[in-house]
Amino acid sequence: GLVSIATRPVSIAGATADIDTEVGLALPVGVAALGVEQVRVTRVIRPRAGTRTFEAGIEIVNGSPALAYQPAVDRVLVTVGGTLDALDALDPTRITARLDVAGLGAGTAAVPVVVQLPDGVSLVAASPGTVSVTATAVAAPTSSPAPTPAFEATPAPSGAP
Repeated sequence: GLVSIATRPVSIAGATADIDTEVGLALPVGVAALGVEQVRVTRVIRPRAGTRTFEAGIEIVNGSPALAYQPAVDRVLVTVGGTLDALDALDPTRITARLDVAGLGAGTAAVPVVVQLPDGVSLVAASPGTVSVTATAVAAPTSSPAPTPAFEATPAPSGAP
């Protein structure tokens, strides 16, 4: 038996929004439709999407002033996804990769990369996803006695002749 019937072609050329239209049936030879000549067809139009990969510098955030932080790498690869229009409009300087070192004590720890992206695009991947960060204590400034100003005695002028 007959399981499905195709429709006549529906053109989506130049479409920027969904298409909702009546279209005729493409009946096989020898098949007749009883009381139905057209059906409603809805084509959902989605913008073309893609991904792009950018290199982003690393920013250390929420660090302690008593510690110096050294990440194992200074850049990460960030792959973002979105519509082709959004990707074309993306300013790579607006992509930031942050390492949140809040609560990290002296030593080495793996810190997850947190990527900040502008609206319209989403994070697909960051490589590496975590970065090894070494925190070392900052040497406290040593206080040394302030130098004593040197004064040289100047002889007073001698009296009048």
